[in-house]
Amino acid sequence: MTVVALVLSGLWFVALAHDNAGKESASERYMKKVGVADGLFFVAPDMDSRDAYRALRDERLVRSTLLLRIVRALQGHTGAIQPGAYSLGDAETLRALSRALAEPKALWIDIPEGLSKRELAIHLASVTEWDDLEQHRFVTALAGIQWDTFNAKVIPLMEGLQGWNESEKVAFSGLAAFLSDGEFDILERVYVPGTYLVPRRASNGVVAGMLVEAVVDERDDLLPFFEEVLIAEQERREAIDNLVTGAIELLPDLVPLPPSDVFVEVRGEIPHLVFTTTYWNRGPGNLELVADPATAHVQGDIDRDVFQRIYRIDGDYRDHLVGTFRWHQEHQHYHFDDFVDYILEPAGDDPDHLRIEPRIQDKVTYCVRDVDPVTLSGITGGGNPVYRICGRNLQGISVGWGDSYYYSYAGQIISLYALPSGLYRLTYHVNPRGMLQEADLTNNRVSAILEYDADRRTVRVVSGGLNEQDNPRP
Repeated sequence: MTVVALVLSGLWFVALAHDNAGKESASERYMKKVGVADGLFFVAPDMDSRDAYRALRDERLVRSTLLLRIVRALQGHTGAIQPGAYSLGDAETLRALSRALAEPKALWIDIPEGLSKRELAIHLASVTEWDDLEQHRFVTALAGIQWDTFNAKVIPLMEGLQGWNESEKVAFSGLAAFLSDGEFDILERVYVPGTYLVPRRASNGVVAGMLVEAVVDERDDLLPFFEEVLIAEQERREAIDNLVTGAIELLPDLVPLPPSDVFVEVRGEIPHLVFTTTYWNRGPGNLELVADPATAHVQGDIDRDVFQRIYRIDGDYRDHLVGTFRWHQEHQHYHFDDFVDYILEPAGDDPDHLRIEPRIQDKVTYCVRDVDPVTLSGITGGGNPVYRICGRNLQGISVGWGDSYYYSYAGQIISLYALPSGLYRLTYHVNPRGMLQEADLTNNRVSAILEYDADRRTVRVVSGGLNEQDNPRP
């Protein structure tokens, strides 16, 4: 039976009605994919049932519209013929024709501009009847098909806009999966708004392909279009730039271990909490601190600007100003300033006890060096230590190595003066101000719950100490 296109001459969406002479229409391509390519009868969005019956008669699909109406009524199809596409290829009798007209194979849907991928999925579900999982799959399918179709245009534009080198460009090209995440989706609203004919049982991939092909059909030159899109997506471009940088930069990841050697020491009749702490580097790259070379020739124990040297997988590096190397008189060598916070605060449920102000030992300076190889869940500390001394010009912590500060060291102490007995939380926070760039800043704190007896001047670790299972040990 002849395919009848009453509107758009077989084009499958109104918005893209332009010269497609000699090309297979989008409707024909996508109807083939859902198995209804032959014998389609189109009812345009602005047609009512009277127009549809007249079209059936004019195309000689039925001789008497009155008889068709009667048969439809006898079959219980009393409603109007909906705008859409109907498969009439095998409808050789009035009964078969009536049944075919009861269920459109595709429906028209207006897609407004400015929808996100998720909003598009919800909007299309009114026709496709996708559930939540299928809507999610549509979002990822659209992002994937967009990338596959447009990456040759997007990659060089992003490279130019962000000033990437070859390594960064290659890293970006491998991160296509992230483009379905709203934070990074620079192609979030790249589609052509308009009226589409959407197969009711089409897969999310087919509909996603429809939207992408609409963009291709609409524009002869995609490069200026994508340049305009990407320039407007500055916030997402910056998020992608950070993602790309993280993929090629070997950042450290500083993780503190729970405090150990926790006990009370009385100094001058005043009880103090003393403790040993260790942090280690489990990131892909070393933490390397380099003093400003401009002050290398200055004599004396001066404060010197310090840069974090961040290496890349291609061997290059960049320097990031992070703080100061300061002469530490107690230890007779240079420390990195403001590296650690120690916090002691109430942890019980007594309201009076909870009103006690936390005691903070902040801006603790550290000599940053390789002290202990660390083993955790099969991860073994690295080979030979790289940073072994508290250098004036260079300090650091290698991947797989820990740096321990023992209870007898200066700064490993918090006064317990006038504190009542009860439960307290001792928190060890490394890189507390986030000055150092790390692969992960969410794992820089660890705590232990302590029970303090003010009369006996003793303390017991209740939870969070190194004696607990699964804690790494230097």
